[in-house]
Amino acid sequence: MKTPIRFLLAGFILPFGIMAGRSTTIIWTNTTTGNWTNAANWSPNQVPGAGDHVIINSGTITAPANATFGIMDWNGGQISGALTVVTNGVLNISGSTEKDLYCPLTNSGTVTWTGTGTLRVFYYPGGNLYGAIYNLAGALFDIQNDQTLGNYTGTEIFGNAGTMRKSAGSGTTTISPQFNNTSTVAALSGTIAFSGGGNLGGQYTTTSGTAVSLTGGSFLQAGTPVFSGGGQSQMTAGTLTLPSDLIPG
Repeated sequence: MKTPIRFLLAGFILPFGIMAGRSTTIIWTNTTTGNWTNAANWSPNQVPGAGDHVIINSGTITAPANATFGIMDWNGGQISGALTVVTNGVLNISGSTEKDLYCPLTNSGTVTWTGTGTLRVFYYPGGNLYGAIYNLAGALFDIQNDQTLGNYTGTEIFGNAGTMRKSAGSGTTTISPQFNNTSTVAALSGTIAFSGGGNLGGQYTTTSGTAVSLTGGSFLQAGTPVFSGGGQSQMTAGTLTLPSDLIPG
């Protein structure tokens, strides 16, 4: 009995469909310019797509607002333009060298910050530097080190409408940009120290042996912040303006 031709064709089409959906690992080489959209700057020579695994080890890169990737490993170098992590997207910030953010980082997925290198945010409109971090509702910014999130002019911002947590590292992670919180901060390991002031709203949770610490800058109560958990919530420096009472957890 002969097999119908349509089934033979289906047998060939299916594997090609599966292959087309596979992720490609694409490494930044910066061969010609710092332009994300120039395929010659990548190995292999193709601009990353929504499902690809991007690796940036060094160099300077300018990303457009519509730049896409599935996973990005940022191990070193400088990023300007615009950097967006979509829902279900992953940005891994790691390595032992400094990473410089000259543009807005908007996170709707997961950012995991490990390694021993400083992460620095630069905001300087006169020099066309617009560094800021926006952790949106439903997103996760996960800290797994004892390093410093540095700043440049003192006007840099970390806006948290999702979850910021420190899940590894027994020491202190210092957040130097102004921290404006409307959602959740969780110290699961070590200490999260906020040294740049900002707006205190949302929830701050500490587990036993951990701490959330206000260590400098000018803080303003925005909404009704709640501090709770078995660890410490403390203010060691700076100023704090409280229009109303804090609610103990």
